[in-house]
Amino acid sequence: MGAMVYHAIVRSKVRRLWQRVGSGHYEAAVALASPRLHFRFAGGPPLGADLHGPDEFRRWFAGAFALLPGLRMTLTDMVVQGWPWNTTVVVRLAVSATLSDGTPYANEAVQWVRLRWGQMTDDYVLEDTARLADAARRQEAAARRRRCRGKAARRRRAAGSVTQHHPCQAPGPRSPAAGRVADVPQFAAREAAVGWQPSEASPADQA
Repeated sequence: MGAMVYHAIVRSKVRRLWQRVGSGHYEAAVALASPRLHFRFAGGPPLGADLHGPDEFRRWFAGAFALLPGLRMTLTDMVVQGWPWNTTVVVRLAVSATLSDGTPYANEAVQWVRLRWGQMTDDYVLEDTARLADAARRQEAAARRRRCRGKAARRRRAAGSVTQHHPCQAPGPRSPAAGRVADVPQFAAREAAVGWQPSEASPADQA
């Protein structure tokens, strides 16, 4: 089998692979991984990685799709070199998702893969880490808002009221007397019990 034929077969298999992985079926990539796979994703948290083996590879994919639900990766270009015992595949990917706040996420990545007899032994991925970090911050901010709204709803149900100030929103204008200890709700009952009254303003306060 000539090199051109072998490279054509590899390109066809890689296209089919990315059609599956790019739509969320990442087990297809895990199945291709050698037990000695070395996977690296350039950059820091939350997706930066330098790991080994199919199990850690699977966990990385699960984390990526958890961070960016609906993540899609589309193959846009590919180069294949070598022979079955030492094949290099380089691909370009268009990456997209819709973030929790409704904004679109768009990025691009380059993957450098080494294959030996049909198994992936080395996988190195470069992505625009600035865009990825911004998306991660947006996702975390959206998650905090959801948690805050959930806690606020539970507190309102427990209090039997829906008119309390929503803690996830900015408070309204401060009253002229705001800032006194007596204005802080957790101190109100204690002050009433001991008959505490605010002291008269000092001359400095009146000035």
